[in-house]
Parts: sequence; structure tokens; C-alpha cells
Amino acid sequence: MEIFFLLDAKIKWELYNGVHDENFIERDDDGIKYGDKLFRLANECEKDFIRIAKCLNIDFTLIHDFFETIRIEIINSNYKMDVLKDIYRRRFYDMSDKLIDEVKSTCIGYVMFRGITGLINKCNSVNEMLHVFHSYIVNNEYFYESMPKLKSKANTNGYDIVLYGAPKEEADGLYNGFPLDLDCGDTDILSLSKTNKILVMVRDRGHALTLEIDIEKDKVWVKYFIPKICNVNMVNKLKGVRKVDGNSKSTTGEFCVSKSQFVSEVIDLIGGVPMDTDMEIISKYNKTL
Repeated sequence: MEIFFLLDAKIKWELYNGVHDENFIERDDDGIKYGDKLFRLANECEKDFIRIAKCLNIDFTLIHDFFETIRIEIINSNYKMDVLKDIYRRRFYDMSDKLIDEVKSTCIGYVMFRGITGLINKCNSVNEMLHVFHSYIVNNEYFYESMPKLKSKANTNGYDIVLYGAPKEEADGLYNGFPLDLDCGDTDILSLSKTNKILVMVRDRGHALTLEIDIEKDKVWVKYFIPKICNVNMVNKLKGVRKVDGNSKSTTGEFCVSKSQFVSEVIDLIGGVPMDTDMEIISKYNKTL
């Protein structure tokens, strides 16, 4: 888990800072310089993804083939600047809305899906592959449960609230501040020390609410994914949420909060994410109308 998030940050930096240079002037030799940068980027990203795949016991032949195709495209570009920029856009940077939707509907906690090969085969860009691996890891309860268990308690409904990973003051504060009377299923809190990150998965809130919390000095960034929209009105009231409508199947959100307030803000967020019972209440209410 630590290795993945370290490599995740490294790959993102390389994608956005390593080759994206608006100062290139289109001279005869610029294409060669830019093509060499892209070629080195492909090689470096391949090494990173193979390392991730080995950690997850995933066959990295698919990854090698993916990057080999990119290298062939770079060679066949004849190092023309406009062709190389198109390769960077398509093969490194772009994100397909169709793939994003498929990942959202596939990588969900507490479901039977555990494979990632099919999604990797559908990736056309490095960015898409990184998104697939990220979603696969963050939304898979088995990764949480395989970590060292630090603390455990049961809520009033008898479901476990467990703290995993490496000791961290902020994670400990979130675990201790998690109310036992908050209506939800099993809750896993995973503390990662090297990346200063906390991952949370809460069963029965939006089916399987996941949060990714990044701690930066006195600020805390909270990103979350709700795989199932049980109640549109309740979801749209959540802090930092991407607004939904009656046709929405899932959504994400993000906000920043002070370190002193992050526990209460996270608990408020979890408590505000609708459950299946909220959907049933609305359904009955509409029926009575």
C-alpha cells in the first residue's frame, strides 16, 4: 500500500511536469528532444507500474505490451512535433469518460469483483491505467484487512470499526472519535505513515463509501467516492460533492479542512451519506403522493 501511493505520486509528477513543456519552439531538432523525453517517460512509467503489479501479484506482461505499443508509436512518428504532442495527449494524459464510468461501477467495496486485467486491457493512456490501479486498491476491503490491526471496537449495531496500518496521531483521533451510535456497517480505517495518508471504507453508506485523506501540516484534504446514490437530495448537501441528479449512479467529492476540525468534518460527511433505507423512505413518500 505504501509503495503504491509513493509510486502514484511519482507517476503523476512525471506525467504533468516531466514532459509537458509549453516552451518548446518548433525547430527541426525539437521533435527529437521531445520524442526522447516521451520515450524515457514511457520507460520510467513502465518500471513503476511493473513494481506495482508485482506487489499485487498481477501479471505484468500486459503492462509491458502497453508501453511497447507507446514506444512504437513514438518511433513511427518520425519525431514530428505535432504527432508527438498528440501521442502525449492520447497515450499519457487523456482520460476516457466511458472508462471512468466503468471503473466506478466495477471497483466497489464488498462486491464479488476482484479482477483488474479486463480494465487494464481497456486503458489507452498512462493516466487511465493509474486510475484503474488506484480505484482497484482503494475500493478493495481485502487490502485493508490484510494490514496489521491496531485497534477494534463494535458499534451499537454490532459492526466492527477497525484501525489498521501504522500508528499515526490523526488516524488514532479519527478512530477514537468515530461514534458508536453512527448507523453504518463495518468500517475500516487504514493509516499509512510514509505517505501521510488515511484510507477509510464504510459499509452501507452509499453501499461502500471510501475516503482518501491526505494530511499536509495544518491542513487535511478529504476526497471521497460514493458508489451508489440512494438519495439525491441528501447527497447534494454533502460538503464538496460533485452534484448529482436522478440519473446519477455514483459521485465523488473533495474538500479541505483544518487539522483540528477534520475528525468532526469526516464524521459529519459519513453521517450525511445516504443508506438504502433513505432510498426506501423517499420511495414510500413519493408513492403516497
